[in-house]
Amino acid sequence: MIMPDMNTYEVNFMEVLDEFLPSGFVTDYKFGLGLVKDCNRLVQLIEKHTECDEIFFIGGTSVALEGKRLLFGLERFDSIYSEILRINNRGYDGASRVKDAFVHNELASTFGLDPAVYSLGRHPVSQVLTKAAAGAKQLTEQEQNALIGAIASESATLALTRPDAFLKLYHDVELVNLDRLIASYEDALAKKKKEGFWQKFFDNNSFALQQVFGTPMVDFQSTASVGGVGFNGSGGKIADYLFKNALTNNAAVVELKRPDARLLSDKEYRGGVFGPSKDLAGAVVQVMDQAHQLKTHFASMKLASGRLGSDLEAYAVSCFVVIGCTPSSDEEKKSFEMYRANSRNVKIVTYDEILKQLKLLREFLSPSDSEAPAATDPETHSDSAASEA
Repeated sequence: MIMPDMNTYEVNFMEVLDEFLPSGFVTDYKFGLGLVKDCNRLVQLIEKHTECDEIFFIGGTSVALEGKRLLFGLERFDSIYSEILRINNRGYDGASRVKDAFVHNELASTFGLDPAVYSLGRHPVSQVLTKAAAGAKQLTEQEQNALIGAIASESATLALTRPDAFLKLYHDVELVNLDRLIASYEDALAKKKKEGFWQKFFDNNSFALQQVFGTPMVDFQSTASVGGVGFNGSGGKIADYLFKNALTNNAAVVELKRPDARLLSDKEYRGGVFGPSKDLAGAVVQVMDQAHQLKTHFASMKLASGRLGSDLEAYAVSCFVVIGCTPSSDEEKKSFEMYRANSRNVKIVTYDEILKQLKLLREFLSPSDSEAPAATDPETHSDSAASEA
């Protein structure tokens, strides 16, 4: 910082302060030289955690302790103070959005308007400040557990006394669960997880696997023996999943293969025609053999399994294969559809078809545009200073 020589010519002291002091410094000599009020938190932090009794501002971005003196780079100080100002602007803008929505909703019924909700903004700090302005707070883990316990214990009462509110709460929770399931499924599919992962995934999320059935099915057993001593015994043929029809108790066998497994052969069999890949053809034969083994040994297995298999039947065992993803080219799609359409005893489903089924279900369960509350657009009333929010 270069100050003019006071002895060589007459200068206005206030003009000197305004010109040479960086932003964040008090420029009113009546109150002494120092920092603006918003920098008090900086001084308090230094006093609390150091023995410093002097701050010495220097050039650059470094901050260092030198005895009881803190050497503070002016560029570093300026960047900190600039961010404080930006946080202030985000807070003002967030409060403005909350106040706009509040006034709108207070008079919405009078003017025949739809309810409005405030936007949280794009910046994480803006979102926190906007929630704070609205009186919202983040629940601790203990508070979350208490809330879950209260809802669980009072669910029966709520269903009777406030059925509409209870159904909406249940619907919202189901949508959150479905969103989580879709996100997890999509992430695992993008990362090309192997068969072992998907076995565990469907064990924990059987609802996703149930999308392959066109009838009400329930999971009977994972990694089930279909040709050994008992349904959970060792040896013999092992099916990835054994399901049963919830109404008829008829058995269904499900075989999982890799999501990246090829469905069709690499080379065309004839012009525009592709035969099934080795993985797909082998999976179809494998699941049919599992169904054959189950029917052949069903009576002895049911007897040996006792109550475990007492309500399972094998009238006509259904077969399912979950494998690969939908081909990209139209010719390959045609060949794949013709092949599985004529695979009458085995239903073939791809991993991305299950994901699409979950997404369609999510769209169906989402509120329509007419039911969703109108959201205020932060872009229509945010100023340039708050554009980073």
